[in-house]
Amino acid sequence: MPSPFPGMDPYLQSPRLWPGCHNRLADEISSLLNKLLPEGYYADIEMREEIDIVGDIGPKHFVADVSIQREKTLVDSAVATVPRAETSACVELVLETEPVRYANVMIKEADQHAVITSIEILSPANKRPGQDRQAFVTKRDELLAAGVSILEIDLLRNGQRTWDQPVFQQAIENLEPRPQYMVTVSRSWDRGQRSKLAFYPVTLQQTLPVLAVPLRQSDPDVALDLQYCFREAYDSGPYRRGAVDYTKPPEPSLPEPLSDWARRRIEQWRDASS
Repeated sequence: MPSPFPGMDPYLQSPRLWPGCHNRLADEISSLLNKLLPEGYYADIEMREEIDIVGDIGPKHFVADVSIQREKTLVDSAVATVPRAETSACVELVLETEPVRYANVMIKEADQHAVITSIEILSPANKRPGQDRQAFVTKRDELLAAGVSILEIDLLRNGQRTWDQPVFQQAIENLEPRPQYMVTVSRSWDRGQRSKLAFYPVTLQQTLPVLAVPLRQSDPDVALDLQYCFREAYDSGPYRRGAVDYTKPPEPSLPEPLSDWARRRIEQWRDASS
C-alpha cells in the first residue's frame, strides 16, 4: 500500500528516516533513468559524506553535554583601574556529530564517462549554514563552470534554499499557495551574464512532478517521473512496517492548516487499509 500522501511524505523528513529515504530515492532515480536514457548515456550513483549534527535544524535538537562553571566574584567596574586578566566563565557544549553518506545520481556519456548532468537530492546540511552547505554550493558552481547541468531535488520543508538570489526568492514569495518543496534545473548552456534557472514548485498536497532532465544541448530532455521514483522507494522501504508512527505528528511538525489536512489523509489511509 502506498504512502498516505499524494506526493512527498512529510514523516520521512525525520532525521532518523531521511538518510535511508534519500538513498533509496537516488537508487530508484538511477534505475529508471537507465531504462529511459538514449544510447550513449548511463546513470550512476555517487556517494558523498557529510559531517552532520545529530538531529534536525534548531538547537532544541542538539545532543549535548553542558558544563557550567560558577561565576567568580567580579571586581566592581566602577573601581577597576586596569584591564582584567582572568577570562570570564562560559557555558561549554559538546555536540555529537556523525558522518552520513548520501547518494546522488550522475548522468554520464558512455564513451568518455564524462559527467553531463548531476542530480542532487538535498540533505539537511545543504540547507543549514556551515561547511557542508558551502562545500555543496562550491561544488555546484564548479560543475556548472565545467559544463555540467545541475538538477536539485529539495524534499525538505525547512532550512534555507541553496539558490539565494533575490529574483529567485521573490519568485517563490509570489507563489500562492507557497510551495513546501522545490526542484530546480540549471542547464550548463544557459549560464552566463543572464543565467536561466528553471524550477518546479510543489506543495505537500500535490504529486511530485515529471522532470525535464537535460543531457547534451543537442539531445532532447528525458522525462523523469519523480512521483513514480518516490513511490518505488517508499514501497521498498520499512515505512509501513513500523518505521513510521503515523499516530504522532511528523518531525518537524506541520503548520495549520496542513496538519489538519495531513490527519485527514492518514485517517482515510487507515480506513482504506483496514
